[in-house]
Amino acid sequence: MITLTDLPPELLIDIIEYSILGNNNTAALLRIHSTISAPARHIIHSRLRFTSVTQLARFAHVPGNIELSCAPQSIILDLAGGASRQVFQLLRCCFLRCTAMRHAQRGADGRLLLDSIRLRLHSHTFDKHKNVFDALTLVDPCTFVWTGPDPPHHFSTAIVSGATVQLFRALETYTRLEGLTLANVAFPSPRGASLPEAPFTLPYVPTLRRMRIGQAVFLGPQEVARFALRYVAQTGEETVEQAIKLEKIRLVDVYKESIWGWRLRRGEVVEAAMAMWKEAHGGLPHEPSSDVESTEARAVRNDLMSLVSCEAQTERIVGGDRAESTECGFLF
Repeated sequence: MITLTDLPPELLIDIIEYSILGNNNTAALLRIHSTISAPARHIIHSRLRFTSVTQLARFAHVPGNIELSCAPQSIILDLAGGASRQVFQLLRCCFLRCTAMRHAQRGADGRLLLDSIRLRLHSHTFDKHKNVFDALTLVDPCTFVWTGPDPPHHFSTAIVSGATVQLFRALETYTRLEGLTLANVAFPSPRGASLPEAPFTLPYVPTLRRMRIGQAVFLGPQEVARFALRYVAQTGEETVEQAIKLEKIRLVDVYKESIWGWRLRRGEVVEAAMAMWKEAHGGLPHEPSSDVESTEARAVRNDLMSLVSCEAQTERIVGGDRAESTECGFLF
């Protein structure tokens, strides 16, 4: 009779990965057999996953002489139902511990190199949001994801505006970031009581290839237009290696103000961007009804239309900006 230990290593690893997925009692796998415990330990240690603040705190404060069996490649923090006020302080300690380990992969600046960071948790309005920046600037991932713990149809705010500002400050320091996904996010309101010292702008991340923002409020067309132009209208100062083309900006259920207002449309973003582009090139603000665009302007417009997509995915039962008449949910 064939047992698990008789299987080819590739098949055994697939079975172990499936067993670990969604299993909070991974320690049991390590006690089955040495043939299983070695690859299981590698999978668990390379893909760190925390599902409670208690788990995160225990890992963060384990004595420094206890090592992981390999370098961590990804870190997942999945806190269903919310988060502790101390979560980003604990996450910072977690990153520091991983960075100090013998197997850790570090960049030239000493930061921990990761394939991905995935957060599924709430931030709080009265948190010390600087903790978000202090924690996230200790790492340099290729993929960053932060979404809320609520079901997709439940429109809630997981990333409050204060945390959003510090998050984007941290993202701006990343040198390897290619994929960015944010959901349930509130951007700083122009009419908010506490605004940052400078107007909020989406930062330029040269390596970024894909960005998706879903279920967001207070994100206006000017902010997205200014961000998109940095990738479409290159200044010519970048080297070939630096001028990596952003492939897509997906904006799903993004509202210009509150969820009772209007969703963001692609046409608004493109027109705002063209006005900025023309003004920067010595022309008057763009007037589609009277202005004949140059070949260069048409090329920029076409690039913007290919780059940006605005979509409606979740509808209210009543009220709000209805999108039933749109084609496949796309908002033009």
